[in-house]
Amino acid sequence: MCTAVHPKGTGHLLSDVRQLRRIQENAREREYTDEERRLIDGMTEGNHAPELQDDAPLPMLAVAQLYARDIPDLVGPEDHDLLQVFWCPFEVHGADRTIEVVLKWRPSADVGAVLTPQPEPPVAGRAECVPTMCVMHPEHVVEHEYLGLLDEELQEEIDEWEEGLLDEEDEVEPLSSASYATYEEYAEAMAVARAAEPPRRSTT
Repeated sequence: MCTAVHPKGTGHLLSDVRQLRRIQENAREREYTDEERRLIDGMTEGNHAPELQDDAPLPMLAVAQLYARDIPDLVGPEDHDLLQVFWCPFEVHGADRTIEVVLKWRPSADVGAVLTPQPEPPVAGRAECVPTMCVMHPEHVVEHEYLGLLDEELQEEIDEWEEGLLDEEDEVEPLSSASYATYEEYAEAMAVARAAEPPRRSTT
C-alpha cells in the first residue's frame, strides 16, 4: 500500500488505459472504427475517484514477479526465492518526483491463490505507469568494463588489436562503382568480390 500523502483520485483510469491498448493492438495496420474512436474520445484524464483522500492507503500496482530459479544472479534473503515488484503509479514521490517502488522477497512456497480481483488503484497519474501483462525471458549478459577503467597495459593491447582490425579492412580492395543493368548482375559481382577477399583472422 502507498501511504504517502498525494492526490490519488486524479489521473487516468486503469480500465481506460488497458482498453486503449487493446484497441490500438486490434487496430494495427487499419483505421479505427467509429466505435473505437468514440471510446477513445471518452477516455479523458480527470478526477475519476473523488472519494479517495490524499492520505488514504492506496494499493500499489503489481509490476513483476521474478523467481530465483529463472535468474541465477537473483539472490535474496535465505529461503526467499521470489521477488515481487510493486509501485505507486503517481510521479509525485520524493525530491525527484517519481514513482515509489517497493521490492518484496518471499518464499515461493508461501504463495497461495491469486487474489481475484487483484487489489490495485483505480487511477494512475500517467498512462505510462500502468504495466502491460507480459512474460519475460531473462538472459545472462556479460558486461565488459569501460576502457578507461582498465589498466594501461591492457588498454594498449586493445588499441593495438583494434588498429590491426582496421588495417585488415584497409587491405580489402573497394568494389568498383560500376553500374549494373539488373539485380542479378549486381548479385553476381558481389559474390565474385566476396570470393576474392582474403580470409579474416579469427579474433577468438
